[in-house]
Amino acid sequence: MYISLEGLDGAGKTTVVNFLKRKFNCVVFKTSPIYNPFKALEKERAVSRLLTLSDELFIIRDRSILTTLVYGSLTVQPEDFDSYMKAATDVINEVKLPDLIIFLQVTPQTSLVRKLDLYSVEQLERLQTLYLSFLDLMKQKTTVCIVNGELPIDTVRREVLKIIKQYLKKEEV
Repeated sequence: MYISLEGLDGAGKTTVVNFLKRKFNCVVFKTSPIYNPFKALEKERAVSRLLTLSDELFIIRDRSILTTLVYGSLTVQPEDFDSYMKAATDVINEVKLPDLIIFLQVTPQTSLVRKLDLYSVEQLERLQTLYLSFLDLMKQKTTVCIVNGELPIDTVRREVLKIIKQYLKKEEV
């Protein structure tokens, strides 16, 4: 089982992952965005090879290929965008995708309040738009759930836990 938590900076991903680590016997895999879009795609290929070797493990990842695609799209130079999107499509088709993606959705304004110095409102709005467009793409290939990250963190934790338990129950059948 491979689950990924996604969302803007400040959405609560790390907090929820740490909570899930205490609830499940799982391996936590944390990654940070890589701002060189083509290197980030190569990193996803390498991570995918590791994940494929560990099919027996329950893995929860703080960010996955979805983040790679979003941040890559944000930082790729306009003249390289078409070749990046072709490379990204190739990577999506060849890497091990999460069985379940949980997107913790917060507004760019909330992200700014929680992570004051990272991005401008405009950058966060662009990141949010990219996340939502790539989520649509991922929905064609895997299970995607969106959780309101604006809610109190205890509510977010319970909602994520409920989603995972429902998914695990479905997988047992």
